Amino acid sequence: MIFSSRTIVRTSRLAALLLAAAIAGAAGPAAALTWPEPRGYLSDFAGIVDPASADSIEALALELREKTGAELAVVTVKDLGGESIEPAAVDLFKQWGIGAKGKDEGVLILLALAERRVKIEVGYGLEGILPDGRCGSIIRLLMGPDLHADRFGPGLERGAEAVADIIAKDRGVTLERGGRGPAGSDDGSSPPQVILFLVFAILLPVLFTSWVARARGSSGRWGDWRSGRRRNWYDPWGGFGGGLGGLGGFGGGGGGGGGRGGGGFGGFGGGGSGGGGASGGF
Repeated sequence: MIFSSRTIVRTSRLAALLLAAAIAGAAGPAAALTWPEPRGYLSDFAGIVDPASADSIEALALELREKTGAELAVVTVKDLGGESIEPAAVDLFKQWGIGAKGKDEGVLILLALAERRVKIEVGYGLEGILPDGRCGSIIRLLMGPDLHADRFGPGLERGAEAVADIIAKDRGVTLERGGRGPAGSDDGSSPPQVILFLVFAILLPVLFTSWVARARGSSGRWGDWRSGRRRNWYDPWGGFGGGLGGLGGFGGGGGGGGGRGGGGFGGFGGGGSGGGGASGGF
């Protein structure tokens, strides 16, 4: 029996989630986190996001929902009460119902200050364009430099922009808000790892495409390439064969695009999640 790669990924995530639950059960019952109501697309419960970044994230998430139907929530908390960020993100996604039920196109960016961890939680409907490796690269290379320096607002804004841009590009729409560009200090400079990342993202696809074109001209062995497996070779966000870093979550995703019109935040649409995306420390 042949299983698809999507089925294998979901099965492995489910197994990891069940294992984590078994370990937690062996250690004794733990009370589930009770989350307050969302304050908007940005819920800064830790009080660490500057006003300019907060306004930008809210405007970006509203525009994203209006133009694509996808919903983006950005949340900060002071601590997780002893729980790890992966199940906490799943629980929050479920309690709030981020995205429209049945569409599974929601994204949650959760930052836990005391644990110094961040999680990008992705719905089923967006896993194709936001796989675990790509989310891990966003955390490490775009959000990481600012978060390490305790510039939480700009770091979360960069992560939100990266996620929104990927969704918008997939849907063929343009977001009007201005981005900050590559992560770095407030004076616009970029750390070496981000410069290297951009060089790889720009040059490698060109060089690799040229090499493949020459190889295809001299050989007929490229059926796998033509059939769509090229996505396993290079991903400008996720690195080679699965990403430049970040930890995969448990389970499969959930969440969904909203169908409501403009007018500001009106609540989320009833979606759910099971752990797709990535997490990382800062």
